[in-house]
Amino acid sequence: QEALRLYPPIIATFMRTARQDVSLGVHRIPRGTSVSVMTVTLQRDARWFTEPDVFRPERFLPGAPDVPRGAFLPFGAGGHVCIGQHFAMVELALVAAVFLRRFDVAPLPGDALPEPRVDIVLKPSRPLRLRVVRRRSALGLRGEAERRVRYTGHVSGRQGGALRPGRVPRHAGPPRPSPLHISANN
Repeated sequence: QEALRLYPPIIATFMRTARQDVSLGVHRIPRGTSVSVMTVTLQRDARWFTEPDVFRPERFLPGAPDVPRGAFLPFGAGGHVCIGQHFAMVELALVAAVFLRRFDVAPLPGDALPEPRVDIVLKPSRPLRLRVVRRRSALGLRGEAERRVRYTGHVSGRQGGALRPGRVPRHAGPPRPSPLHISANN
């Protein structure tokens, strides 16, 4: 939830047209004006979130102070809420649990994280480069063989630039489909 607070999938969740003249604080919105709520701004508002630009997952843990209604809307709200929000949250948790159980992931050393870019969706301003290493416990290997297996991203020009799965060394068990290339380091 904290990742969705800082980086919501859709930037302008709500777009509405005022049916009548409306005053919101010091702003006057004439009838017929289109108004959008920018969730990325709303969810980083210091009135609702202490240190709003800091990633603090404990904000959403049981026992944490309640988030005010309307301050966290990554999937919208009311009659226009995304019908896939529950599926998306379950899918996100399952994919993260399975992937992170098997791999350690970190930005490449010395490589700064890309700045977010606002488009229809929030996305990185440049590709995010990561180092992905298979966890030893996920390999089922022992001793020296355990230390030699590493995963690195690989792009094959012969397949039109598509990611191609590598081959798992014989001692690591049967091959598994993967968008990662596997190489044994000696």
